[in-house]
Amino acid sequence: MASISILALCYNHEAFLEKALGSLASLPDDVEVIVVDDASKDKSPEILRRWQTRFPNWKFVFHVENIGNCRTFNELLRMSKGDWILDFATDDILLPNKLLDWVAVAESKPDCGFCYAEGLVFRNEAGPFKPYSQLRTQQVYPEGRILNRLFESSFICPPAVLFSRKALEKVGAYNESLAYEDFDVWLRIAREFPVYRFHEAVIAYRKHPDSMSASVSKKRNARLLDSTVQIFSTVMLWPELRPMPDPMLKFLRYHLRLCFYLQLPKQAQAFFQLLKDAGQNRGIDSVLCLMAGMPLPIYRLYSAQLWLREKVGL
Repeated sequence: MASISILALCYNHEAFLEKALGSLASLPDDVEVIVVDDASKDKSPEILRRWQTRFPNWKFVFHVENIGNCRTFNELLRMSKGDWILDFATDDILLPNKLLDWVAVAESKPDCGFCYAEGLVFRNEAGPFKPYSQLRTQQVYPEGRILNRLFESSFICPPAVLFSRKALEKVGAYNESLAYEDFDVWLRIAREFPVYRFHEAVIAYRKHPDSMSASVSKKRNARLLDSTVQIFSTVMLWPELRPMPDPMLKFLRYHLRLCFYLQLPKQAQAFFQLLKDAGQNRGIDSVLCLMAGMPLPIYRLYSAQLWLREKVGL
């Protein structure tokens, strides 16, 4: 059986740590678990010290300053020994009795760059737990050489990705200049390796107001959008993506609209420039870019819509 390393990253997850680490507690002893606290400001380090006593076979790392997900993951990757790597956020939950089957499927594909699985989305332990795929229109899940498909409506549950160490090392692991890691590394690996899918749910993916994914809209996290611009500026140079495929254009325009809703003119201009560089800018793109910098109550209306959708469970 291939060796497995779980790299568990914690930052201000005090409210979720017990459930998250508890979901790892029954794993076989030969599964390597490395847990890091990235200088949390809450009581997470105290909780982790207690777990360190209970599980002396796990490795624990405590940062004195926050260095972010990308640098932290790369640090743990260098410490780890597994052939297969799971980037595990300590606000999520690993579902029981699935990990070894997932690894077996990935291991059966010698050329696999990463193997993605289903995930269950939830807000609190009382539920409901909804399959991630039900939140999308995707019907047939891509496998093999899927680089172009990664720009379509999201079909990969972000925490439910099992990486091949050899693939991570070949592409240089996470890009430490970015504010987030997943989409960029998926693209770089999919450019070099086939990708496969495990058809069962392996992770319960917690959605909460302080999560990174929520911060784009709720906190107008411009740094995440800047990272997306950086990713596109790189991949637009890849010959495999010339001419720019339609899903990639739609993806760019989605982010331009998002910058309009969030009223972030600098980022809107950056996405508009990418479309212009590709020779694909349209009149509506120019209008959205211009209106992103106007003193309009767009963001208040957008926030109200997000709040309403949460309340009615959409």
